[in-house]
Amino acid sequence: RRAAREAQHGLEVKDRELRALMQLSPALTDDNAVKIADELARAERRRGLLQAELRGGEVAAVRRPATRTDAYFDLAAFVEKTRARAQTLGVGIDADERFGFTEYTQGGPAVDLIPAVLRQKSIVEALLETLLESRPQQLLAVQRESPTGAGETGTDYFAMNPRRSLRANGAVDATAFRFSFTGHTSVLRAWLNRLATSELPVVVRMVEAEPVASSEALPGAGPLVARTLTKFTVTVEYVELVLAAPKGDGA
Repeated sequence: RRAAREAQHGLEVKDRELRALMQLSPALTDDNAVKIADELARAERRRGLLQAELRGGEVAAVRRPATRTDAYFDLAAFVEKTRARAQTLGVGIDADERFGFTEYTQGGPAVDLIPAVLRQKSIVEALLETLLESRPQQLLAVQRESPTGAGETGTDYFAMNPRRSLRANGAVDATAFRFSFTGHTSVLRAWLNRLATSELPVVVRMVEAEPVASSEALPGAGPLVARTLTKFTVTVEYVELVLAAPKGDGA
């Protein structure tokens, strides 16, 4: 709760700074305005995540689309926004990358799955922001557990080994996500550090590494010496405490 209050205070400070700077003459440069807007957005996101965690695990207090069409456009906007973010940061992605939501390329999820799917979208969005900021060379895949709990596998889905999960019936709930990307070890280290210092209630469950060929020459080295890129596959769980429902009067 103290962290939530501090995040709220930080947001108010950033908001006051933005309002004051907007009154400056000459006006802000476009570059500075973008930086301040980004910082304000991050502060708002941190506050939302903390407040949501205190409420019992919802990722953000956002409007939940009520129809499949609304949900489809919500997911499409997330995909386009994330593609643009990756391009800005110089992270390679496939032209048809859907960030774990390929199933909804042509339409939204079934009505009864809308809350679960959009909740997963919010978690993926927050995790991807920290990964993209770590500047991997290429984002290869994003996968999530099936929102139906059916243990599906495929382009969008993978099945978490129950023995590796932090789930505990009646006490802890968890949703697993898997990210595959290429880069040097410094990229992985930067991402893990960001996750460790973020407000996201996530736990890294597995890191797999596989060397891949690279034509990137070492500075000052001969033509036959090259740095080795690595393909990393990282599995994380978004963890929530299961809060007991309050008992009614006379219970």
